[in-house]
Amino acid sequence: MYLIEAEALCKQQTPDESTARNLLYTVNSARDDAYTQTAASGQDMVGAWVCDYAESR
Repeated sequence: MYLIEAEALCKQQTPDESTARNLLYTVNSARDDAYTQTAASGQDMVGAWVCDYAESR
């Protein structure tokens, strides 16, 4: 649900990238202690997360 919310936040007419970034950090830092918060924005942030997730599986 965090990921769906983060993607929706990035795709809104007025994106809330800060909240989306925090949601992605919450998910990824729980899986990887070395994870650092992304500096990407908008669709690039969603794409970066998808690539990170695919590589970690």
